[in-house]
Amino acid sequence: MSDDPGPSLAPKFSLTKSAENYCRLCQLIMTVCSDLFRDILSRHIKPTDLRRELDNNKNTLLRALKIPDHKSLLFPQSGGQSLSAKDMDLTILYALLRNICGIPKHQNGWGNTPKLGDMSLAACIERIREQKNSIASHNNIGEIDDNRFHDAWKKLQNDIVYIESVLIGGDMYDRRLNELLSCDLTPAKAIESAEEFKRLYDKMNEVQTQTKQYNAQKKARINVVVKRQYSIKRKLIGANASKKARICRLEKQQSSSTLDIKVRKNGESPLIIIEEGYLKICKCVK
Repeated sequence: MSDDPGPSLAPKFSLTKSAENYCRLCQLIMTVCSDLFRDILSRHIKPTDLRRELDNNKNTLLRALKIPDHKSLLFPQSGGQSLSAKDMDLTILYALLRNICGIPKHQNGWGNTPKLGDMSLAACIERIREQKNSIASHNNIGEIDDNRFHDAWKKLQNDIVYIESVLIGGDMYDRRLNELLSCDLTPAKAIESAEEFKRLYDKMNEVQTQTKQYNAQKKARINVVVKRQYSIKRKLIGANASKKARICRLEKQQSSSTLDIKVRKNGESPLIIIEEGYLKICKCVK
């Protein structure tokens, strides 16, 4: 009897169409879009000047970058080591393009959705970033339906090809897009791209969660201080009102006493009348 195991009876792994859509978009972001951002960076900052520009803008970039690994990549503790744009992912590249490349902001400003029809370089970069975030929102299920897939692909293609035509020239990125859209996506390659994309998203999500918690705690502390200040203010208002009332009573008493003394001094009997809820002592008319 042969010891050969024979053909496996386990079902062959295959991607669903929705899962394949998600993986293709992940690859598009991690490869084509990231390479495009690297090309844009190299046209604004020479690769030989990158280390110097990073160091010159260290404080700005440390504020812009949220993930600790990104900060340590750009600014290692050992000092100014050589660094290439190839070492950076799309999130870091976006921060550099936005903050140190001198690219004019689009009409709605960096970090905001560009106006419809705005084809400035900043607007195209911004839309690619927004598509990356939108694709990342499907991370938990790892699937994107055909309508959403074609819409996202078309929008990314429009911005990528436009940037290539006005900034780089040629059709290299356009050809890469078409190849990626039509190539056979092997399960191993698909899973690798999706997992790499997921790791980046999870880091961003963790930082955002920590930021929200910090902001919530900060807001709670501010609310406590505001309530305390309001309580002190109310007490001061009450104390001032009581003090004013006491002063008014003392003034009335002093006025009444002064009038009574004058009346008695002249040998006249005082006339007591009530006016608007107050007692008044008046001099009698003989």
